[in-house]
Amino acid sequence: MGIRAGPGLATQRIGADTRLRVVDAIISGTHEPGSSHYHLLRAFADDATLRDADAALDAHGYRTHEFGDSVLIERSARHRARQQRLPDAFAA
Repeated sequence: MGIRAGPGLATQRIGADTRLRVVDAIISGTHEPGSSHYHLLRAFADDATLRDADAALDAHGYRTHEFGDSVLIERSARHRARQQRLPDAFAA
């Protein structure tokens, strides 16, 4: 099954329990825990990794949330293995 464009409205959200099948990385800003954007980032990295990244950025004076997309988040091998065990939420 391939990905194809078509009319419609997206109703599902990508998050920690989503099995990613098309991409392994995202360019984004950092976001506050609990926000919908943070939930999206959890599809690529666990909470501990996101907290560590946020702390490192804060320690160096970055203010990524205010200034837009600036962080590349790539799934780790460990996170990829966990996702392979998830049910396929987007199966046809």
